[in-house]
Formats: sequence, structure tokens, C-alpha cells
Amino acid sequence: MKNIKNYGISILIMIIVFFFLSLLLTLLSYFDIISDKTLSIFEIICMIFIMLTGGFLTGLKSSKKGWMEGLKTGLIFYIILILINIMLIHNFNFKMLIYYLILLIPSILGGMIGILKK
Repeated sequence: MKNIKNYGISILIMIIVFFFLSLLLTLLSYFDIISDKTLSIFEIICMIFIMLTGGFLTGLKSSKKGWMEGLKTGLIFYIILILINIMLIHNFNFKMLIYYLILLIPSILGGMIGILKK
């Protein structure tokens, strides 16, 4: 039960940060403050930050194997993103699968950093 609570809190924080950063990037794009190329770079940076943060928070609360805790957190968030993508966009391809798999690396690193900072 304790692990589920830890994962839930980390995922909730990741989702809140995701929606906040998405809103911020949307507003910057809407008012033409940033270009499309810059927007895509910021999207990748924001996703790396979100995954790193989620893995870090889970790693802080775990007692061992930070990489495994970061991987679990990343996979949970990964599944949520895939479900949202399938339900809203209806376009899921191999390129997006690879993109989401690459985003697991910052989550694993965040879990390892979280264990070290404990």
C-alpha cells in the first residue's frame, strides 16, 4: 500500500507539471512568442524534466534500487500517455513508441539520483 501511495503521488505531480507546462507552451505558441521548431525542442525538454522529476520523487521515497523505482514510475506515466494518445488523437505509430521508450531513461536517472540524495 505504501508503494502505491508513493507512485500515485509521483504520478500526480508529474501530471500536474505536464499540464502546467503544456498550457505554458501552448500560450507561448499561440501568441507567436516562440516558433514551431523552438516549440518542439521545448516539448522534448519539458518531457525530460517531467520524467526526471517523477523518477527523482519516487527515488526519494524508496529504500533501494532507485533505477527500478524510476523505471516503474516511468512505465506507469508511459502507459498513461499512450492511453491519452490513443483516446484523444487516435494516431499511434512506431515513432511515438520509440519516443516514449527513450523518455524512460530520464525517469531511471531520476530514480537513481533520488536514492543518492536520500
